[in-house]
Amino acid sequence: MFAATTQLGKGLRAHSRQLSTTARLSQPTIKLEVERKFVPPTYLASSLGCEHDDNISPLLTRSQNPSKIIRDTYFDLDGRLSKNGVWLRRREELTVPSDTSAALFPYPQDAIWQAKVRLGGDFVDSQFEEAEGESAAEAILSQHIPGTKLPDLLPTADLNTFRRTWDVRDHESLTWPACTYEMRVVLDIVSEKAESVRQTGVFWHQIGEVEVTADVEKGVSKIYKQTNLESMRRVQREFMLRHGKLFPEEPAPAGKLSAYFKWKETAAALRKHASSDA
Repeated sequence: MFAATTQLGKGLRAHSRQLSTTARLSQPTIKLEVERKFVPPTYLASSLGCEHDDNISPLLTRSQNPSKIIRDTYFDLDGRLSKNGVWLRRREELTVPSDTSAALFPYPQDAIWQAKVRLGGDFVDSQFEEAEGESAAEAILSQHIPGTKLPDLLPTADLNTFRRTWDVRDHESLTWPACTYEMRVVLDIVSEKAESVRQTGVFWHQIGEVEVTADVEKGVSKIYKQTNLESMRRVQREFMLRHGKLFPEEPAPAGKLSAYFKWKETAAALRKHASSDA
Protein backbone atom coordinates (compact mmCIF):
# COMPACT_ATOMS: atom_id res chain seq x y z
CA MET A 1 0.00 0.00 0.00
CA PHE A 2 2.85 2.34 0.90
CA ALA A 3 5.40 0.95 -1.55
CA ALA A 4 7.40 3.59 -3.36
CA THR A 5 6.73 4.43 -6.95
CA THR A 6 9.51 5.14 -9.44
CA GLN A 7 8.56 8.79 -9.55
CA LEU A 8 8.62 9.06 -5.77
CA GLY A 9 12.07 7.49 -5.69
CA LYS A 10 13.34 10.06 -8.19
CA GLY A 11 11.83 12.88 -6.20
CA LEU A 12 13.40 11.70 -2.96
CA ARG A 13 16.79 11.31 -4.59
CA ALA A 14 16.49 14.89 -5.78
CA HIS A 15 15.67 16.04 -2.23
CA SER A 16 18.60 13.99 -0.98
CA ARG A 17 20.98 15.81 -3.31
CA GLN A 18 19.54 19.17 -2.26
CA LEU A 19 19.91 18.46 1.44
CA SER A 20 23.37 16.97 1.00
CA THR A 21 24.45 20.21 -0.65
CA THR A 22 22.91 22.18 2.18
CA ALA A 23 24.78 20.11 4.76
CA ARG A 24 28.08 21.11 3.17
CA LEU A 25 27.32 24.81 3.44
CA SER A 26 28.70 26.61 6.46
CA GLN A 27 25.44 28.48 6.92
CA PRO A 28 23.18 28.67 9.97
CA THR A 29 20.77 25.76 9.95
CA ILE A 30 17.39 24.87 11.34
CA LYS A 31 16.06 21.43 12.10
CA LEU A 32 13.02 19.95 10.43
CA GLU A 33 11.33 17.22 12.44
CA VAL A 34 8.51 14.80 11.79
CA GLU A 35 7.30 12.93 14.86
CA ARG A 36 4.52 10.45 15.45
CA LYS A 37 3.58 9.38 18.94
CA PHE A 38 2.44 5.93 20.05
CA VAL A 39 1.70 4.07 23.25
CA PRO A 40 4.77 1.85 23.70
CA PRO A 41 4.16 -1.88 24.21
CA THR A 42 5.87 -3.41 27.24
CA TYR A 43 8.33 -5.33 25.06
CA LEU A 44 9.49 -2.36 22.95
CA ALA A 45 12.80 -1.71 24.71
CA SER A 46 13.73 -5.38 24.95
CA SER A 47 12.88 -5.97 21.28
CA LEU A 48 14.99 -3.04 20.13
CA GLY A 49 17.83 -4.18 22.37
CA CYS A 50 17.90 -7.79 21.09
CA GLU A 51 20.14 -8.76 18.22
CA HIS A 52 17.46 -11.15 16.93
CA ASP A 53 13.80 -10.59 17.74
CA ASP A 54 10.64 -11.98 16.15
CA ASN A 55 9.05 -8.52 16.18
CA ILE A 56 11.84 -6.91 14.15
CA SER A 57 12.91 -7.44 10.56
CA PRO A 58 16.56 -8.52 10.15
CA LEU A 59 16.86 -5.62 7.69
CA LEU A 60 16.29 -3.09 10.47
CA THR A 61 19.53 -1.93 12.07
CA ARG A 62 19.37 -0.08 15.37
CA SER A 63 21.83 1.39 17.82
CA GLN A 64 20.91 2.44 21.34
CA ASN A 65 22.17 5.82 22.52
CA PRO A 66 23.09 6.67 26.12
CA SER A 67 20.04 7.38 28.26
CA LYS A 68 19.33 10.96 29.25
CA ILE A 69 17.59 12.77 32.06
CA ILE A 70 15.95 15.95 30.80
CA ARG A 71 14.31 18.86 32.55
CA ASP A 72 12.05 20.97 30.33
CA THR A 73 10.50 24.19 31.58
CA TYR A 74 7.87 25.50 29.15
CA PHE A 75 6.93 29.17 28.88
CA ASP A 76 3.97 31.05 27.41
CA LEU A 77 1.92 34.19 27.85
CA ASP A 78 -1.82 33.62 28.27
CA GLY A 79 -1.59 30.69 25.85
CA ARG A 80 -0.79 33.01 22.93
CA LEU A 81 2.16 30.91 21.77
CA SER A 82 0.70 27.42 22.10
CA LYS A 83 -2.53 28.51 20.39
CA ASN A 84 -0.41 29.36 17.35
CA GLY A 85 1.57 26.12 17.43
CA VAL A 86 4.67 27.59 19.08
CA TRP A 87 6.43 26.12 22.11
CA LEU A 88 9.32 27.76 23.93
CA ARG A 89 11.22 25.89 26.59
CA ARG A 90 14.44 25.88 28.55
CA ARG A 91 16.08 22.47 28.51
CA GLU A 92 18.65 21.01 30.85
CA GLU A 93 19.87 17.51 30.15
CA LEU A 94 22.32 15.02 31.53
CA THR A 95 23.61 11.84 29.96
CA VAL A 96 23.54 8.94 32.41
CA PRO A 97 25.39 5.64 32.23
CA SER A 98 22.37 3.43 32.95
CA ASP A 99 18.72 3.41 33.98
CA THR A 100 19.30 5.38 37.15
CA SER A 101 17.03 7.60 39.22
CA ALA A 102 17.15 11.28 38.34
CA ALA A 103 17.49 12.06 42.05
CA LEU A 104 21.05 10.74 41.97
CA PHE A 105 22.15 13.08 39.19
CA PRO A 106 21.91 16.86 39.66
CA TYR A 107 21.16 18.83 36.51
CA PRO A 108 23.87 21.02 35.01
CA GLN A 109 23.49 24.74 35.63
CA ASP A 110 23.39 25.72 31.95
CA ALA A 111 20.01 25.56 30.23
CA ILE A 112 19.40 25.92 26.50
CA TRP A 113 16.47 27.80 25.04
CA GLN A 114 14.62 25.82 22.37
CA ALA A 115 11.75 26.80 20.10
CA LYS A 116 9.41 24.48 18.21
CA VAL A 117 7.07 25.84 15.55
CA ARG A 118 4.46 23.46 14.18
CA LEU A 119 4.33 23.44 10.39
CA GLY A 120 1.65 20.78 10.04
CA GLY A 121 -0.16 17.88 11.67
CA ASP A 122 -1.65 17.66 15.14
CA PHE A 123 -0.58 16.68 18.65
CA VAL A 124 0.01 13.04 17.64
CA ASP A 125 1.35 13.29 14.10
CA SER A 126 3.35 16.51 13.87
CA GLN A 127 5.79 18.37 11.67
CA PHE A 128 8.01 21.02 13.23
CA GLU A 129 10.71 23.53 12.59
CA GLU A 130 13.10 23.70 15.53
CA ALA A 131 15.61 26.33 16.56
CA GLU A 132 18.01 26.47 19.48
CA GLY A 133 19.60 29.28 21.45
CA GLU A 134 18.35 32.37 23.25
CA SER A 135 18.57 34.66 20.20
CA ALA A 136 16.60 32.19 18.06
CA ALA A 137 13.93 31.86 20.75
CA GLU A 138 13.72 35.66 21.07
CA ALA A 139 13.31 36.03 17.31
CA ILE A 140 10.47 33.52 17.15
CA LEU A 141 8.82 35.09 20.18
CA SER A 142 8.92 38.55 18.60
CA GLN A 143 7.27 37.17 15.46
CA HIS A 144 4.27 35.91 17.41
CA ILE A 145 4.03 38.40 20.29
CA PRO A 146 5.72 41.62 19.14
CA GLY A 147 7.40 43.64 21.86
CA THR A 148 7.62 40.67 24.24
CA LYS A 149 10.94 39.43 25.66
CA LEU A 150 11.76 36.03 27.12
CA PRO A 151 11.73 37.35 30.74
CA ASP A 152 8.12 38.46 30.17
CA LEU A 153 6.95 34.87 29.72
CA LEU A 154 5.51 32.74 32.50
CA PRO A 155 6.30 29.06 33.18
CA THR A 156 3.46 26.70 32.29
CA ALA A 157 5.01 23.28 32.92
CA ASP A 158 8.15 21.95 34.59
CA LEU A 159 8.73 18.33 33.59
CA ASN A 160 11.40 15.69 34.10
CA THR A 161 11.96 13.06 31.43
CA PHE A 162 13.93 9.85 31.49
CA ARG A 163 14.69 9.25 27.81
CA ARG A 164 15.96 6.24 25.91
CA THR A 165 16.58 6.46 22.17
CA TRP A 166 17.61 4.14 19.38
CA ASP A 167 18.96 5.31 16.02
CA VAL A 168 17.36 3.13 13.35
CA ARG A 169 17.86 2.52 9.63
CA ASP A 170 15.31 0.47 7.73
CA HIS A 171 17.16 -1.20 4.86
CA GLU A 172 13.88 -2.72 3.67
CA SER A 173 12.56 0.71 2.76
CA LEU A 174 12.62 1.74 -0.89
CA THR A 175 12.04 5.39 -0.07
CA TRP A 176 14.91 5.98 2.35
CA PRO A 177 17.04 8.92 1.17
CA ALA A 178 20.50 7.72 2.25
CA CYS A 179 22.70 10.05 4.32
CA THR A 180 20.02 12.75 4.40
CA TYR A 181 17.60 12.11 7.22
CA GLU A 182 18.08 10.63 10.65
CA MET A 183 15.42 8.42 12.23
CA ARG A 184 15.16 7.35 15.84
CA VAL A 185 12.79 5.65 18.22
CA VAL A 186 12.24 7.56 21.47
CA LEU A 187 10.87 6.13 24.71
CA ASP A 188 10.08 8.72 27.40
CA ILE A 189 8.98 8.43 31.00
CA VAL A 190 7.79 11.87 32.06
CA SER A 191 6.97 13.23 35.51
CA GLU A 192 6.23 16.58 37.08
CA LYS A 193 9.21 18.14 38.81
CA ALA A 194 8.66 17.32 42.48
CA GLU A 195 9.04 20.06 45.07
CA SER A 196 10.42 17.54 47.55
CA VAL A 197 11.16 13.83 47.83
CA ARG A 198 8.05 13.52 50.03
CA GLN A 199 5.68 14.95 47.41
CA THR A 200 2.98 12.51 46.36
CA GLY A 201 0.40 12.46 43.62
CA VAL A 202 2.76 13.86 41.00
CA PHE A 203 2.18 13.51 37.29
CA TRP A 204 3.62 10.44 35.52
CA HIS A 205 3.31 9.53 31.85
CA GLN A 206 4.98 7.19 29.35
CA ILE A 207 5.01 7.89 25.62
CA GLY A 208 6.90 6.72 22.54
CA GLU A 209 7.80 8.58 19.36
CA VAL A 210 9.31 7.84 16.00
CA GLU A 211 11.24 10.91 14.89
CA VAL A 212 12.71 11.75 11.50
CA THR A 213 14.92 14.85 11.41
CA ALA A 214 16.95 16.79 8.87
CA ASP A 215 19.10 19.92 9.11
CA VAL A 216 18.47 22.48 6.37
CA GLU A 217 19.85 25.91 5.70
CA LYS A 218 18.15 28.72 7.54
CA GLY A 219 16.05 30.85 5.23
CA VAL A 220 14.96 28.14 2.78
CA SER A 221 11.50 28.59 1.29
CA LYS A 222 8.29 27.33 2.83
CA ILE A 223 7.75 25.09 -0.22
CA TYR A 224 11.19 23.57 0.26
CA LYS A 225 10.41 22.82 3.90
CA GLN A 226 7.02 21.29 3.13
CA THR A 227 8.41 19.14 0.29
CA ASN A 228 11.04 17.65 2.55
CA LEU A 229 8.65 17.23 5.48
CA GLU A 230 6.30 15.24 3.27
CA SER A 231 9.06 12.89 2.11
CA MET A 232 10.25 12.49 5.70
CA ARG A 233 6.68 11.69 6.77
CA ARG A 234 6.36 9.00 4.08
CA VAL A 235 9.57 7.35 5.29
CA GLN A 236 8.33 7.45 8.87
CA ARG A 237 4.85 6.14 8.10
CA GLU A 238 6.15 3.30 5.95
CA PHE A 239 8.57 2.30 8.70
CA MET A 240 5.91 2.28 11.43
CA LEU A 241 3.45 0.26 9.36
CA ARG A 242 6.07 -2.31 8.47
CA HIS A 243 6.87 -2.79 12.17
CA GLY A 244 3.31 -2.48 13.45
CA LYS A 245 3.87 -4.76 16.44
CA LEU A 246 6.34 -2.26 17.85
CA PHE A 247 4.30 0.85 17.04
CA PRO A 248 0.59 0.13 17.63
CA GLU A 249 -1.99 2.68 16.52
CA GLU A 250 -4.33 1.78 19.37
CA PRO A 251 -4.86 2.96 22.04
CA ALA A 252 -4.64 6.59 20.98
CA PRO A 253 -1.50 8.22 22.40
CA ALA A 254 -1.26 11.53 24.25
CA GLY A 255 1.81 13.74 24.15
CA LYS A 256 3.47 14.72 27.41
CA LEU A 257 2.10 18.27 27.49
CA SER A 258 -1.43 17.19 26.53
CA ALA A 259 -1.33 14.49 29.20
CA TYR A 260 0.12 16.88 31.79
CA PHE A 261 -2.45 19.62 31.30
CA LYS A 262 -5.28 17.08 31.36
CA TRP A 263 -3.90 15.62 34.59
CA LYS A 264 -3.53 19.10 36.06
CA GLU A 265 -7.13 19.97 35.20
CA THR A 266 -8.40 16.71 36.71
CA ALA A 267 -6.32 17.21 39.86
CA ALA A 268 -7.70 20.74 40.30
CA ALA A 269 -11.27 19.49 39.88
CA LEU A 270 -10.70 16.79 42.51
CA ARG A 271 -9.24 19.30 44.96
CA LYS A 272 -12.21 21.61 44.42
CA HIS A 273 -14.63 18.74 44.96
CA ALA A 274 -12.79 17.65 48.12
CA SER A 275 -12.84 21.17 49.58
CA SER A 276 -16.55 21.57 48.86
CA ASP A 277 -17.25 18.33 50.75
CA ALA A 278 -15.18 19.41 53.73
